[in-house]
Amino acid sequence: MKRGLPNVPNSQDRQQLQFQQAIKELVEIGEGVRGDPLDRKVTLRDLLGSGIARIKPGMRPGDAGNILPGIDGKPDMSTPPKPSGVVATPGLGTIFITWDSPRYSNHGYARIYRAGEDNFANAAVIGTAAGTMYVDNLHGSEIDDETGEARTYFYWVVFVSEQGVEGPPHDTNGVSAAPAMDPEYVLKLLEGRLTESQLHEDLTTRLTETDETIIEQKKKIDGLSASYTVKIDANGRVAGYGLSSEPNKAGSNTSRFIINADQFGIFHPSASQQLVFGVFNGKTVMDGAYIRNGTIGTAQIGDAAINSAKIADGSIQSAKIGDAQIGSAKLANIIQSDNYSATKGWAIYRNGIAYFRDIYARGDIEASSLKANSLDIVGEGHIKDLSVSTLKIKGQAVTIPSGAYYLNKVYVGNPASPGQLGFSNFVRVGTAYRLASLYVNSENGRAFINFLGWFRPADFMDNGEPARYNPAHFTLEVRRGNTVVQSKTYSTSQYGQSSIGWGTLFMSWIDESPGNITQEYSVWIYAPTNGAYVQERTLTVIGLKR
Repeated sequence: MKRGLPNVPNSQDRQQLQFQQAIKELVEIGEGVRGDPLDRKVTLRDLLGSGIARIKPGMRPGDAGNILPGIDGKPDMSTPPKPSGVVATPGLGTIFITWDSPRYSNHGYARIYRAGEDNFANAAVIGTAAGTMYVDNLHGSEIDDETGEARTYFYWVVFVSEQGVEGPPHDTNGVSAAPAMDPEYVLKLLEGRLTESQLHEDLTTRLTETDETIIEQKKKIDGLSASYTVKIDANGRVAGYGLSSEPNKAGSNTSRFIINADQFGIFHPSASQQLVFGVFNGKTVMDGAYIRNGTIGTAQIGDAAINSAKIADGSIQSAKIGDAQIGSAKLANIIQSDNYSATKGWAIYRNGIAYFRDIYARGDIEASSLKANSLDIVGEGHIKDLSVSTLKIKGQAVTIPSGAYYLNKVYVGNPASPGQLGFSNFVRVGTAYRLASLYVNSENGRAFINFLGWFRPADFMDNGEPARYNPAHFTLEVRRGNTVVQSKTYSTSQYGQSSIGWGTLFMSWIDESPGNITQEYSVWIYAPTNGAYVQERTLTVIGLKR
């Protein structure tokens, strides 16, 4: 419950008392405990809670310029649509999940689920992504320990709105992929299994008879295992090749072909001097290769032409990219155009400073301060508070307050006795007359109405002599439409012609709440018993914005 401030103590200076009472009134009106509750101040929390405003992504509530307009004054709690174009692509110990760009207004991010089976109910969240790609680094969990093969994983992608509403998965069935196994792991696995085989033992065992330098062996055991080996022993160094088929743990046979040699090569029949494939010092050498699906642990490539690439973590010294789609980028220093200089191009530095030749903005530009050598506003502009050292206004660049000026000479009144008008060129218009009027729209701001006229009380002649009357009087009224909002009666003491002269009369009034419509303001004069002469007069209406 909101409470007002305690009463201001009376034992102090009168001016201080008035000042503190005024502060108390302002605070209590702002808190909504005094006056109209609609005058209560609105806090930033009120705006965020109602959905009228929202905080920019990545900013804290206290940051400058962190507030964005809400949508229709309330949060958009609609459900995001299904993602489309979801694809899972295997990488080296990783799986790349990609999808199409979201096409709805309040997109927040994408959430990625993973399971070991094609069942979304058993899937768990593994991460989120602001762009259109997520890399699942499996960190060694990609290998099935029993089979030694890569595991297959299933993935689902859902969209989450800015308000935290999660949409449906892209499909009932997930997209699946098995990661490419690390070549180092595969090599060690293959080495272990081959060296444990009987064929490897047969090829690497030295010949027992010293006079045997070459031997050919054929074996068949119980119809289950069979092998064929050829080996050479020269000065204790054994070389050879062998082919075998042996039972495995799965109940079937595994065939192997092993070559034990320092160097191994394959030549093309039509070019016997051209090595097509070879092994030299433990390294494989190929003159050319067609690889449909390859996994490389480490690569040094002199020149590469790649149609499509997915890179989980890359370090590129220099790159030329024709067309790039980047979900998120972190720059260590600067991004700039290739023609950037002091007079052309553009550059953006990591400290937030940017240089541009020209900027064309179709939306809002928010800035805590603006410094410009020159400023040209083509359309409309609104400045809340402006301090100008020197202001030069050209032509009709500023709209002046609305005003009206009248020159016609009129006599308003009803003579009390016979006689004639003292000024023959004045037109008698009766006892009531509209002296001036204007149409003004002050756009919800206050309006200041000011009237200034040139008046003279009426004097009549009785048989050529000045007449004397009781005090003469007439009334001026200010109207808004048909409503009288201000009036004042003017009177004179008894007078004769010798004491009568012209004088100025004025009326001013402030309309506190004219609204955002066009209002008619007018000034009327009433002289039911005596009269007045009126000639030049002006009516001015100024919209007050503060």
